[in-house]
Amino acid sequence: MGTVVTFQDVVERFSRSRRAQTMLAAWRQDVRRVEVAPAVMAHRADVVQQPSSTDVEDLCRRTEHALGEVRRRDVASIESIRDWTTPFATMHVLHFVTEHSGQLPTWEEFRSAVEEPPFRSMSRDPADVAVQQAIAEGHPPAAVRGAMRWRIGNFYYSFLREQYVQAVLRDEGHDVRQHPLADVLFRVDFWIGDTNFDLFIGNHFFRDGAEGRKLSSQVILADAVPPFRVRTMQLPTEHVFGRVHLPSREVIIRAAEELMAEPPDLEQPPTGTTSGEEPESPEDEGPAEDER
Repeated sequence: MGTVVTFQDVVERFSRSRRAQTMLAAWRQDVRRVEVAPAVMAHRADVVQQPSSTDVEDLCRRTEHALGEVRRRDVASIESIRDWTTPFATMHVLHFVTEHSGQLPTWEEFRSAVEEPPFRSMSRDPADVAVQQAIAEGHPPAAVRGAMRWRIGNFYYSFLREQYVQAVLRDEGHDVRQHPLADVLFRVDFWIGDTNFDLFIGNHFFRDGAEGRKLSSQVILADAVPPFRVRTMQLPTEHVFGRVHLPSREVIIRAAEELMAEPPDLEQPPTGTTSGEEPESPEDEGPAEDER
């Protein structure tokens, strides 16, 4: 059983970074996210903390393939969909749906949930607007709809993989904690004790190695006092179309043991994004793990 994590738990933990305090204050006052902040502040990560690795494996066997027949090369030319974002990050919605339903959702259950309030206005409605805009720009309607499924489906797969890694570590006795605020705003996928984990799984195009499109948690939280330990867990996956690809249990356990055993981080200036510039907003989402 995992520990329930609240918004206040996240604030208390990460407020030792002045930059995190500044980002949090800006996020709470952002007029583009006037509905987002109250929902995230009320969110309790409870159900998501409970599944075992066996539970996630079973879910992956039962779920419909989230990407349909769409492949990345079919999406690349529709940039407005490939890079689509909403005030409610898709990871927010996945967490909200999980807590509301009392279990990690299959792809079919997630799609059904966003057809109805309160989740429709967070995901389906803005997705429909983006689809219609892309069609108006001259892209074929079927290609646009497929691209949007690919976009959201990739986030769904990222969510499942993150939950699987955490479930494996919980099975091994680690007190693993997570919350969508930490994930979306501070780029911390999960933490164990005083160690923050950035998880990268099989996505060389967008988030491979130390570089990527987004600021890392190490950059965002570099001024924390006392400092956090930051560990990047990079795990390979297989690439077989039509399947949910999970890293192996053995690789996850070995990687976590090696990372936790590493000496404290050395004092060094943190690196930024590949472009050297910050994203327009700390919540802007880049494409998730790619199935190709």
